Amino acid sequence: MKVLFAHKTHPIEPLGIGYIASSIARGGHESKMYLASKDIDHAAAEINEIIRTYNPDIFAQSIIFGSHLYAIELSKKIKEKNPRLVTVLGGPAATFTPE
Repeated sequence: MKVLFAHKTHPIEPLGIGYIASSIARGGHESKMYLASKDIDHAAAEINEIIRTYNPDIFAQSIIFGSHLYAIELSKKIKEKNPRLVTVLGGPAATFTPE
């Protein structure tokens, strides 16, 4: 299985993604991380190109408060071009406000 993580560029490292990627690797799977541009259209175009070449099974984002609307919109843009791709939102914002 392949997982593509995206995280909106932020001065704090997304350590949770690192922990998950380590578990994924120990399970014999693959993952990549993309630090997404604050320009959502630019980020979506680059991520769609990575998806085309990397062919992941899952597109995942770790979201913090304040970036949740960006993440939701980015997921929608990715799903428009890749409707069969499983998309997941996790992280602090998704944990504390699952709705």
